[in-house]
Amino acid sequence: MSEKEKKKVLRELASFFTVFQTEVLDIFPDTITELSPLLSRALREIYFTEDITPSILTKRLSITVPNTSRCLQQLSDLDYIIKVKDENDRRITHIKLTEKGIVLVEKSISSMDELLLKKLGVLSMDELVRLSEAFSTIKELFEKVKTPKLKFWYNRWLIARGIVLSSHTPAKMRYMKGSIVLIVSAIEPFSLFDNH
Repeated sequence: MSEKEKKKVLRELASFFTVFQTEVLDIFPDTITELSPLLSRALREIYFTEDITPSILTKRLSITVPNTSRCLQQLSDLDYIIKVKDENDRRITHIKLTEKGIVLVEKSISSMDELLLKKLGVLSMDELVRLSEAFSTIKELFEKVKTPKLKFWYNRWLIARGIVLSSHTPAKMRYMKGSIVLIVSAIEPFSLFDNH
């Protein structure tokens, strides 16, 4: 592949991200109703990141260390997180969600799913199948380049949305328990609608 072709592919990826951001991600509310935008973003980062530390959170949120400390203190005061010292290196602190924090984030994710389902409601079954197949291809290709922590995040994201992977469903669109099941490949169907 020539350099010109590689640049074209990268521009297409950027173009896809822009459309995905506008049509999918931007429809989601910035905040969890009970929290400020910053605290909401922090809770989601903690939820979706394995072994997150304050320094990782600082980078992900693009804020200063003192702002991260204040943010974590507020979340701790609200009983949404706990700080746990690393067993091997006591200088390292891991941030974990409490049950109360998990419930709050999952409630937010559930409302996001409803918005997305409403948005996808205008698509025909054939279009949903095409979209599912396209995401299957994207998923498959990014599987080759992701790091183990991203794999954890991706799996957590699927689980949080009630997406169930299975190897025994035929490769086609089906209704199951009143849900539309999107097939991402011949061996990896997933449901966006319920946990079966």
